[in-house]
Amino acid sequence: MVKVKNRYGDRYTGRMGLGIYQGRYGQQIRRRYTEKRKPRSELQKETEQRFREGVRFAKSLTSQEIATLKDYIQQVGLRTTWYNFAKKAVMQRAEISYTVYESPEFYWELSVYHPLLAKIEIYNAEDELIYGEDGITDLKQGYIENRRHLMGRQSIRRILIYSYSGKIYEEIVMVEDMSVYMRKDVYDVNDNGIVDNSEKLEGKTLAEIRADLATVATEDKIIYVDGDATEAGDGSSWDSPFLNVMDAINALPAMNTKNIEIWVAPKTGGYNENIDLAGHLNLGTITIKAMNRNNEELYDNGTATGGGSNYLDDTTKNWSADRFNGGKIFIYDGTGAGQIRDIEDTTGTRITVSSNWDTIPDNTSKYVILGLVKINGTITNMNLENLSLYGLWFSQNSELYTAWVEGVRSQTLNYCGFVNPTYRGIAIVGSMLTASYYNYIEGKDVGVIIQNMCTSAFPRASLILQTNNDKSGIGVQCQYRAFLTLTTNKNCIKGWDKGILAQKFADVYNGSVQNYINCTTNYAPSGSDDSAIT
Repeated sequence: MVKVKNRYGDRYTGRMGLGIYQGRYGQQIRRRYTEKRKPRSELQKETEQRFREGVRFAKSLTSQEIATLKDYIQQVGLRTTWYNFAKKAVMQRAEISYTVYESPEFYWELSVYHPLLAKIEIYNAEDELIYGEDGITDLKQGYIENRRHLMGRQSIRRILIYSYSGKIYEEIVMVEDMSVYMRKDVYDVNDNGIVDNSEKLEGKTLAEIRADLATVATEDKIIYVDGDATEAGDGSSWDSPFLNVMDAINALPAMNTKNIEIWVAPKTGGYNENIDLAGHLNLGTITIKAMNRNNEELYDNGTATGGGSNYLDDTTKNWSADRFNGGKIFIYDGTGAGQIRDIEDTTGTRITVSSNWDTIPDNTSKYVILGLVKINGTITNMNLENLSLYGLWFSQNSELYTAWVEGVRSQTLNYCGFVNPTYRGIAIVGSMLTASYYNYIEGKDVGVIIQNMCTSAFPRASLILQTNNDKSGIGVQCQYRAFLTLTTNKNCIKGWDKGILAQKFADVYNGSVQNYINCTTNYAPSGSDDSAIT
C-alpha cells in the first residue's frame, strides 16, 4: 500500500488494472488488487472448532495426566509430543468397525478405536442401555486404552463413544428386522458387509449388502502361486498358478465359509509385494503356506542327533534332496542356541550350512528350518479370523513394523520370518493369537510388542534377535493389560537390553524360564506393583 500524490489535485477511487485507489485519513492511497477468499466451508469451520477444543483440552491437563501421556508416547514409540497427541486426540473422530452375521445364527461384532477411548454405551431398540463401560482410559490413574472388541446377539439401536475429553462420537443404528442403516458414515467401500477402518458405506440395508455378496466360497480348495512360472494362470494348479501372492488373495471370495489353502512356491529374488488382507470375511479357514511343486512343505523343526563344523544331522528325518536349499536354519534351544545360518545343501538326514557354526550342534540342539518363500515387503490388515501362515519370510526396510496384527481372535503364525524392520519386528494389538511356534523375528528397538487387552500365545520356540548388536531395546514388550502365555518350549531371546519387559497390568506366564542369551536383563517386570506371573 503506497501514498499517491498528484500535482493537479485529482483524486481517483476504484480499480484500475491491478491497482485499487481509495482515500484514507485524507490521503490518496493505492493498493494491489487481490481476489477475495472464498467463504469457509462447513468442514473447515468444524475442523477449526475441533482444533480450538483440542488446544483447550491439552491446556487443561494436570501434571499427572501429562506424565501419563509422556510415558505412553515413549513406550508405544510415537514420534510426537504430549501436547500434540492430546490436541489431535480431540480432533480425531472415533473409528467404528461393525459387522453383522446372520448365518448360522445372528450375532454382531463391534470394534471401536479412539486414541483416548474413555466410555462406551450400547442401547437396544427400546433405547435401554444393554452395555456400558466407563473408565477405559484414565490419565490420572496412569493408563491409556484405545480399543475395544465386543460381540452380542441383542438388537442394537445406537452406540455412543466418549473420548477422555468428554466428546461424544459416532452413532450406529439398527432396526428390529435386522436391516442396517447408518445415521453417519461407517466404513465399507466394497459393499461386502464387512466394515473396516479403510472403507465407507452409506445407507445400506443388510438385504442390500447380502445381494452384493456375489462371490461366496462353495467348496474347499487350494490356490497355487509360483512367481517363477512362465505364464500367469487362474491359480487352479501348479500348471496354471498365479504369479503373485496378492493375486491369490484377491481371488478369495468376499465371504468364505470353507477351508481354503494358498500354496506359495519360492520365487527367484522373492516376491516384491506387500501383503494386504483387507476386504474379506472369513467364517471358514484360510491357510497360506510355503510349498514346492512336489507338494512338500518348505519348513520343519526337530532335535538334532549330531552335527559338525558346517552341518546338522537329524537321523529321524527323510528329507528329499535339495528340498531346503536356499532357506534358513536356526537353533533356539540346547547347544548352539541363538545361531542362524543359510542352508547350502539338503540330503535325507543332513542340513549343510554355508558358513561354519560358532558352536557345533549336538543331540540337545533344537532347530527350525524356514525362509524359502521370501516376501520383500510387509504384511498388513491382519484382522482376518481363522488365518494361519506357514513358512513365509517377510523382509522390508521402510516401515516401522514388518507385521501388524490387530483385532483377531483365532490366528496362528508358524515358521515365519519377520526381518529387516526399520525399528520393530511385529506388533500384536487387541488380539487373541493361538499357540504359534518356530518363528524368527528381528528388531532394532523392539522385537515383539503386545498391547491393548491382547491375549497371545505368540511367540513360542522362536528366535528373537536384536540386529544392532549393541544390547539395546526390548525383545518382547508386554504392555497395558496384555496377557502373554509362554511355555517351557523356550524362545531364544538374544542380544537385548531387556529380554522380556512386563509392564504395569501385564501378565506373563513363564517369562523367567525362557532361553536368554547376551541380554543385560533377562526378564523385567516393571516393579513391585506389577502383576507379572513368573
